[in-house]
Amino acid sequence: MEKYLEREVKFEVQDFAEILQRLDQNPKARLVRDWVDEKNFIFDDQSNSLREKEILLRLRIDDKVRLTVKEKCPKQDQAGIKCKLEYEVNVSDFATTKKILETLGFKVSLEYYKVRKVYRIKNTLICLDKLPFGNFVEIEGDNLVELARYLGLTWEQKITKNYLDLCQEKLNQDK
Repeated sequence: MEKYLEREVKFEVQDFAEILQRLDQNPKARLVRDWVDEKNFIFDDQSNSLREKEILLRLRIDDKVRLTVKEKCPKQDQAGIKCKLEYEVNVSDFATTKKILETLGFKVSLEYYKVRKVYRIKNTLICLDKLPFGNFVEIEGDNLVELARYLGLTWEQKITKNYLDLCQEKLNQDK
């Protein structure tokens, strides 16, 4: 089960300048992927039963196409860190995978776009995300508290919501 465990937090930031400087100066930080456009399609059935069960079904396209399911962990993290079970596979064809999901009765409930740059320090990913409603640093993996502090982020300002929830909050504010 450990291979499917996702532990992450997010922080909203004004810009990435200080964080990029710290990452570029850290000899252990490795650039995994430079800025890439990413499209995310969240699927649910007509009654939104996946959302009600806190299950996320996502089809993502960037430099790859991936199908992902996330669900609640049986045991939540005590440090206030978002914990999910994540199952993800690469798929070869976006349009066909989307059609398969729709044929099974799923519909796109939300689309969102971001531009992402990814670094790795040991077993932890640091994702710099530009979304239409803000800039975020997402830290996923081990040593989240220490790494957040190293990057100059205030742990008490962590966000444990996913981008789906943050996007929907923004859409509701704009109404």
